[in-house]
Amino acid sequence: MELPIVSLKDMLMGGTKEDLVTMARRLHIKIKSSLRKEPFAATLSSVILHEPLVLLNQLSWSELMRLHDFVHDPTPRLIHNHPVKNDSLESMGIVVFTVDEDNLPYAFISYELVERLKTRIDPYIASQNPNSTKFRRRQMLTGLLNLYGVLDIYEIRKLAREFDPEFYDYDIMKCFGDSYELQSLEYMDTTMEYQSGFLLDHYDILAEMQARPGLKPRKFTLEEILASGDTYHPMPPTNAATREFRKILAKNMASEEAADRTISEIWMLVNNDVHASDILSTLTKSFTLDKKKLQELVQAYMEFTNHIPRWILKGNTPSEVFEKYEKPNLLPLPKTPFVYPKPGSQPDKEGRVVPFPFNPSITGNPNQPATPPKKIGRNDPCFCGSGRKYKNCCGN
Repeated sequence: MELPIVSLKDMLMGGTKEDLVTMARRLHIKIKSSLRKEPFAATLSSVILHEPLVLLNQLSWSELMRLHDFVHDPTPRLIHNHPVKNDSLESMGIVVFTVDEDNLPYAFISYELVERLKTRIDPYIASQNPNSTKFRRRQMLTGLLNLYGVLDIYEIRKLAREFDPEFYDYDIMKCFGDSYELQSLEYMDTTMEYQSGFLLDHYDILAEMQARPGLKPRKFTLEEILASGDTYHPMPPTNAATREFRKILAKNMASEEAADRTISEIWMLVNNDVHASDILSTLTKSFTLDKKKLQELVQAYMEFTNHIPRWILKGNTPSEVFEKYEKPNLLPLPKTPFVYPKPGSQPDKEGRVVPFPFNPSITGNPNQPATPPKKIGRNDPCFCGSGRKYKNCCGN
């Protein structure tokens, strides 16, 4: 598929005026908001093309790599992003979508931006260090949000300083302000609450978290936080269940990279409460499995979902919550199998539990044959104890 000839201004015009104003604000480009949409888009496009650094400085390392790929191979490519996530390049409007004859979605970039960045993006990337404090801190903040789902600024400050004691409040706010992606994660721009870019329903997740006041947030290592901070494919913490699931996926997919991408997508879909049957149905369409291998995949999937951090559990896994909070409260099973107790007996020394004392006057003696009940006359007192005649009570 050839690159469509679309100017950057026309691509930006695909968004609303509010989208353009937000984009200019996040890129720290001063444009009069009183301008109409078309001249506003033209001015914004002109500034970006004249000085691409206003754009490049705002991108994460993963976004820089993606933009680099677009510049050196501008041919539209099939979208492999998370279905619940729009990255900064897309939300800005500098990468847009088209569909081919099979109705498959493709993303492409403006030819003007390609021409402008051909000689600029490589020197810029060469001047940057992906392990620098700037990129590492951005990735840490993104990782915290992907692990916990929703955090307010005070929680973010506390968690971030546990790993970087010199990450002061001013530096944290500057880190948010200098990253287009992190700015877009602030909920409603006013609450000082930030959410994962993959989260679909802020209110539902927050309500679920607040419904568990006694549940303590899980602690993660710095390596786990950074692994979950990738812009496109955040990875959950590694454990036996995730390794086994990845092993099975890798056997049936084209590459280990495809398996990692699938693990990342499933983690985010599970966090958004997408039903297991829908996820498994989509997953199994991509390859053919016999009955035994399908059962193996489903079992590994269930183990995987029980051992990944969940937003509604404050970063804990379902397995951890069961072991720490639910299992200790379970009633113990009897030490020996239940046997029919002797009349009037209580739980014995072997721990056999009796639901209530045995009363032969009510239930009869199990060692004697049953005798038919005495016939009740219509005018006799009712056997239920109401005091009324049988014919006016239970015999009515």
